[in-house]
Amino acid sequence: MTSTTTPDSSSVWNTKLQQFHGGQDWNFLDNFIEDFSVTTNALGTPKAALEAARESIFNCHHYPPANQEPAKTSLAEFLWPNDYLKHVNKLLLGNGASELIDLAIRSAPDGGWKPGPWDVQYKEYQRAAETNGRIILKPDDTRRGKLSCIVNPCNPTGDYKNLSEVKQWIEDNVEDGGVVIVDESMQPWLSREFRSDSLTSQHDYISSLYINKKISLYIIHSWTKLWSCTGLRIGSIVCPTMEHCDAFKRIQVPWSVNTPALGFLNVVVKDKKYMEKTWDVTPVWRESLIVKLKILSSTIGAQLNDEWEFYGKGFLSWVWVNMKNIAIAQKAVTLAKEAGVPVRSGQPGYERPTFVRVAVRDPAKVDILIKAWEKLGIAIFIKGQPCNVSPKETRSPQQLIPQAQLSFIQTRHKSYSTLRENMPEYFVGKVSDVGEGKLKEVTLGEAGDKVLLAKLNGEIFATSHKCTHYGAPLAKGVLSSDGRIICPWHGACFSAFTGDIEDAPALDSLYKFKVTIKGDDIYVGAEEKELKSGKRVPVCSKQVTSTNTNTVIVLGGGASGNAAIEKLREDGFTGRIIVVSREIYLPIDRPQLSKKLDLTAEKIAIRSTEFYKDFSIVFKLGTVASAVNSKSKTVTLENGEKIKFDTLIIATGATPRSIPIPGIGLHKVLYLRTVQDNAQINKEINDGEKKNLVIIGSSFIGMEVASITAKKANVSVIGMEKVPFQRVLGEKIGTVLQKLHEDNGVKFYLNSGVKALEPSTVDPGRVGAVILSDDTKIPADIVLIGAGVAPSTEFLRDSPEFPLERDGGLRVNEHFQVEGLQDIYATGDIASYPYHVTGERIRVEHWAYAENTGRAVGSHIAKKNLSPFRKIPYFWSAQHGKSLRFTGHAKKYDDLIIHGNLEEFSFAGYYALGDQVLAIITMGKDPIASHSAELLRLGKFPSATEIRNAISPIGSVEQYP
Repeated sequence: MTSTTTPDSSSVWNTKLQQFHGGQDWNFLDNFIEDFSVTTNALGTPKAALEAARESIFNCHHYPPANQEPAKTSLAEFLWPNDYLKHVNKLLLGNGASELIDLAIRSAPDGGWKPGPWDVQYKEYQRAAETNGRIILKPDDTRRGKLSCIVNPCNPTGDYKNLSEVKQWIEDNVEDGGVVIVDESMQPWLSREFRSDSLTSQHDYISSLYINKKISLYIIHSWTKLWSCTGLRIGSIVCPTMEHCDAFKRIQVPWSVNTPALGFLNVVVKDKKYMEKTWDVTPVWRESLIVKLKILSSTIGAQLNDEWEFYGKGFLSWVWVNMKNIAIAQKAVTLAKEAGVPVRSGQPGYERPTFVRVAVRDPAKVDILIKAWEKLGIAIFIKGQPCNVSPKETRSPQQLIPQAQLSFIQTRHKSYSTLRENMPEYFVGKVSDVGEGKLKEVTLGEAGDKVLLAKLNGEIFATSHKCTHYGAPLAKGVLSSDGRIICPWHGACFSAFTGDIEDAPALDSLYKFKVTIKGDDIYVGAEEKELKSGKRVPVCSKQVTSTNTNTVIVLGGGASGNAAIEKLREDGFTGRIIVVSREIYLPIDRPQLSKKLDLTAEKIAIRSTEFYKDFSIVFKLGTVASAVNSKSKTVTLENGEKIKFDTLIIATGATPRSIPIPGIGLHKVLYLRTVQDNAQINKEINDGEKKNLVIIGSSFIGMEVASITAKKANVSVIGMEKVPFQRVLGEKIGTVLQKLHEDNGVKFYLNSGVKALEPSTVDPGRVGAVILSDDTKIPADIVLIGAGVAPSTEFLRDSPEFPLERDGGLRVNEHFQVEGLQDIYATGDIASYPYHVTGERIRVEHWAYAENTGRAVGSHIAKKNLSPFRKIPYFWSAQHGKSLRFTGHAKKYDDLIIHGNLEEFSFAGYYALGDQVLAIITMGKDPIASHSAELLRLGKFPSATEIRNAISPIGSVEQYP
């Protein structure tokens, strides 16, 4: 039985005269529950602002204030908190954005209208342009527009351009003397730092654009979506100058914005809790929505090529879904209406008949939509012929799939246990026993297998319970407000919704298990082999084909290169991948080289030979690049071989620094970078009587080797600093770590330089002593050079197009694309990139960070994730059985605040510059480092003042206010 009445929503629009818009179905449904057709805030209308609008109605016998105050100034303060009085006169409010769109387009000089770069965007701009008799250009038209409009983020597709990309688009598409309108209505959803990526912050740029090119740039906002008040109609426009704003006032009705709307706006812009909750909840609920749609899609679109596709950035309030089939999309719209949860069809207005737009909503309301869509028929194609199957038929979706594709599909979806039938189901506990925003490890059945429960917004999720990196118990980690589970040991992150790996150093995902709630009881469905395994190894998301000759060359077989190739295949790249590696073995877990002796490449291999074979990766081992020609897209190897590439990833890592002193070439002067180096150190240490080992360099590599050799050798450490680790960790912490080493037999020579290495009196070919600058002689059977590393970019020195910095690093943008070069990326130790927390360029030499940059580049090349890199550095070190964790980055700091006891190695240290905490170090205080990394990422870390007042980062921020 249908719930629609007569007339229905289609009768509202005169499509010959009006541009179709969604949001009308609610008025024609007897059983209306929730509106999924509009992109309003899932939190609903803020109550305080709604009350203000209600009170304003009592003034409806008066005209609204012609100056739009005090609401306009309040909005200006929201947009420009620090200098709003300078810019308020460039701001004008309107009766929704539509009125202001008309004003701007009517006022623009004659000429063609050109839309933004997306294949489809909000049609109101085109309607206004057509009404004004303008020629309509297509997005890919090479001509510039006299009037151009870009909706950013784009509604409905969810595409988004950052500031530099928007400016480039304006440069390429807007005619001098023209007008460009940028609609940023959905941009404030980006994050707490939305202003820094908004054109509203670019006053100098907008001014110079007008002065130098006479291009007038207007920024439009419809505030009805962010604050869920579409019935009130509130819009604003930021003009390039006050004179432009005055020109609009001359043609705008003075009381265009009604009194309730002004009252609402004046209050809502001050509701900080509402915005905080918006930034926290929207990405979580959006991810939850997509997970549920993916599970549904894998059942409905059973054949591989018919699975639905999902579009839009993770911060947005909707998902743009391509259902790949017109009949299914139409039926989905109908079923949603019948269930009282209407969605937006992609056909009217957007002319995308296989698409629907689904708003982000409370997961409980989403379940109503999903339940309605479970009735969808299965429409797939076998050998090009459509096959429609009623849900009542007994054949499963898998029976309709050619057998050759069946195993591939099952492998691709093996993370979703909900897809399998006849799965064992276990009672694991009570919903009321799992705290909101908390993690809990529970036991399944008599076998004692364990899973991890996570509770977000009242919903329970279940995954594997141990980190896939080194097996840390995730229940002792952190659950972030956007659904990330963070390992307490090394900062690896997983999605609570899918189990997917999100941040290194883990490379394998968790399994996600089916959760069923019966009253207050929690039941988890899981198969034994997945419980025992606990980790889900990546698979190619698409079959690699020999016909795709698109070639990615990766220079470097370390952490970053390996992560890049895995992510390329995971995200659907089907072309050729060639890895050029100086090592003679496949990628290894390199951090172990300084933490254990007697290692082999097989013992610490990241993946097996079979894994790379399955991923169709070609390795060229034991060789390096000698040159790169960016114009001909050619890499030359040291053996003279030339390889053509379409895309190049330079992930060559770093090389141990030598020191220019006499005797540096003597035998038994060692470095540590390779498996062979580790084996040589082990051999020398264990060869005969106790040896004298001298380590030149008092930072991490040298000190970790000191830690693992102190019981087997007489270890001396030479450092130029006052205390070990001083350059990175500071004097306070360096002092206590020095004492830890001294208590374990390590001797230090600090504030010292090395003059020479002296030959042995027994064998002049090998080292016998180290001579310091003050002529102190230290006996040495073995010398380890731990003087740091340098970026391995020497092969680019003769290529001036590569922007090398003084230290050999390569300048890249926030996507790790090498500046000034097309299709060339640099990752890991060699990449100098803009750090979003401080705005400065940094180059990070951490293992997990190298992996994260590689993953980001792989996903960017595969066009799966085009978001800027926003990871927080995280590293760890082992010193005589004590674990040190460090997150953040502080090139400079003026205070180190200590919580805890340094001497007992149970402390957290906070590196602050001014009132901002930039980095955190911990020993014996898990999971503070992991928790802090998430707070830094979310922009929620307490101020230095709060930390000095003994506020702990754990529990300092409510997950959901």
